[in-house]
Amino acid sequence: MAKIRIKPNENIDDIATQLAQAGITVDKHRLAPNTYRIYIRKENMQRFSDFINSLNQQ
Repeated sequence: MAKIRIKPNENIDDIATQLAQAGITVDKHRLAPNTYRIYIRKENMQRFSDFINSLNQQ
């Protein structure tokens, strides 16, 4: 389990769709403003890390 924080102008449904392609499940119940819980299977940790790194380079 991890938490993600999205930008205020981003749509959680779009983010969830992108993460699902990497095998990551988003709990759409908001924890705090623009913060959500995600679940990552152990075998998908490297895919998740690669995905986040690619977002940070944009």
